[in-house]
Amino acid sequence: MSGIMGQSGREIGPYRLLERIGSGGMGEVWLAEQTEPVRRRVALKLIKRGMDGEDVVARFAAERQSLALMNHPHIANMYDAGQTPAGRLYLAMEYVSGVPITTYCDREGLSVRQRVELFVPVCRAVQHAHQRGILHRDLKPSNILVGVLDGRATPKVIDFGVAKAVNPDPEALIEPEAHDPVGTPAYWSPEQARGDAADVDTRSDIYALGVVLYELLTGTRPLDEAVLLSRGLGGLVQVLDEVTPPSPSQRVEQIAQQPRPAPSSTAPTRPGRSGGAPVPATSSGSGADSRAGAPRCGSAPGALARQLREELDWIVMRCLEKERRRRYASASELAADLERYLNHDPVLARQPSGGYVMRKLLRKHLRWVGGWSAAGVLALVALALALAFQHSRASERRLRATSLYFSGAAALFAEQPQAAERDLLEAVRLAPGYGEAWYNLGVARQALGRPEAALQAYSRASAINPSAVAPLTNEAALLMAMSRWQEAADRYERLERLDGRADWPIQRAYAAEKLGRWAEVKRSLRRALLRDDAADIRFYLAIALLVDPARDAQALAEAGQILEQTLAGASPADRAAGEALYRSRLNQVDEAARIADEWLDPAKLPQDASAERHALDCLVAALCWGRQGRLDACRAARQRAAELAAAGVPAGVIGYDALWQESGRLLEAAVAGSAEGGRQ
Repeated sequence: MSGIMGQSGREIGPYRLLERIGSGGMGEVWLAEQTEPVRRRVALKLIKRGMDGEDVVARFAAERQSLALMNHPHIANMYDAGQTPAGRLYLAMEYVSGVPITTYCDREGLSVRQRVELFVPVCRAVQHAHQRGILHRDLKPSNILVGVLDGRATPKVIDFGVAKAVNPDPEALIEPEAHDPVGTPAYWSPEQARGDAADVDTRSDIYALGVVLYELLTGTRPLDEAVLLSRGLGGLVQVLDEVTPPSPSQRVEQIAQQPRPAPSSTAPTRPGRSGGAPVPATSSGSGADSRAGAPRCGSAPGALARQLREELDWIVMRCLEKERRRRYASASELAADLERYLNHDPVLARQPSGGYVMRKLLRKHLRWVGGWSAAGVLALVALALALAFQHSRASERRLRATSLYFSGAAALFAEQPQAAERDLLEAVRLAPGYGEAWYNLGVARQALGRPEAALQAYSRASAINPSAVAPLTNEAALLMAMSRWQEAADRYERLERLDGRADWPIQRAYAAEKLGRWAEVKRSLRRALLRDDAADIRFYLAIALLVDPARDAQALAEAGQILEQTLAGASPADRAAGEALYRSRLNQVDEAARIADEWLDPAKLPQDASAERHALDCLVAALCWGRQGRLDACRAARQRAAELAAAGVPAGVIGYDALWQESGRLLEAAVAGSAEGGRQ
């Protein structure tokens, strides 16, 4: 190579190159010795030509100010940055004697639990950086190195800020020829692939953490990197937007069904990033050979799939949500959920059912019970009594209530809601202030198909603990299912005050739409945007502006501006739905129908598209075709939307009801006009 690349013994400023320990799309990584002002070993990254211009130097100089604020035991320190006499950019970082986290876990044969334990401090490190305004943008196993410190495996995240400083343009990163392209596409979030800097935030790193965790648990990545790279940036964006990968447990089951490849003793290797043991070339788990990348967790595939099912599936798939607002809001939330899993506590990756919560509680305290039988339930009651008697001040009524609470929980777990209701009713009679018992009583009554009684129980649970989110969430959802829109809106207003998620004002907007209060719909969506400036919320606001019967020229102009800003990075169906509806409101009827023909025909929509958006797409198409006088096409699109409605899909989709009613009025008017013409 020309210049200094590949020449051991050369000096770069105060650094003397000792040994090349890695190479990739950015350049080379060298083990170097710093001679002044302190003597120490460092990892020196030499950025390849074409990525070391003045703009890169300026960006990294700005990024260094933020990087200097970080001080975390699981983040490799950034020491220095500069340029060689030939103009080559170099970065001096803490030298981490370790190997990629996936390699370490497989080499040591770590169990699922041990892998999760090792991954939690990685999340804490990422949170530390996020709190200082620093995104990583290139989280992947080779940037999470594990070494042994004081006899303990210690992960360290490297290269914070480097991806942004070196190359923020995703188009330039899709290089099939590159051995290790910067910002590996297999770990990109959909918004990162689209290249919209305004949409890339901490949740893009959450997505990448989800991919790494998926790989740790299954040995493969969610999506095949070879396929991603072969389709170019446009195809990559489409795959990330539209293809939902199998859950980790499903992937492991798929691997178990594949033919086992012939063993090979000549697998090629490549050097580790920081001088550790060589990394097998198949360890990346790209999906090309799933079994070659399967993790060695000490479990057969069937047993491994059972370990991943439920909590770890939920946690990983929440990280991999297409919409940012559906992911964890922070790396600390992800770490907390993983710690709940490790502690046998209910995780928050999805709304917990009462049965699930109780099952976790039972497993936490009765891990020695192999199956739930009559003996198991009796053991549960015995444990409940033993725990209760530890509290000497507890009254006899409270002891009895505790026993009944646990036996009711066991019945709920065993899907025996009648028995659960009986025991829980007696528990709350003995201890009226037992909020958890009231909550589970609501779950039991809901399972029995008694919504009014369930509402009463949830209401009592909320009154006992006004800050509890779970009973209020169940109460609001049940009121929505019962079409009691005003009461549901009131509950979501309370949830807004309790919890910072954007989901609550969005649900409140949906209830307001049902009540015909379009001003409140728009106010709620604007509040949601203050909590999460996500593209899908902006899309819903634009739809609300366009379907509001009281819309005026100002509303149309605002909707057009929002769509112009939002739809550039959206899926083709979303772009078409927004554009077609906007054109229809401008009375460009034929153009709106043309867009619907090309993109919104229910028969042409992707089968794996979001069902709720699919329903909305169908109704936009119905409106456009109905306004053009194509009544059969309008009816067919409404029929498809109705099929989705029968499955409960459109709940919470802003604009669905308004478009359903408007397209229906078009058909009614056409039928009435036809009948009038016949009489004449």
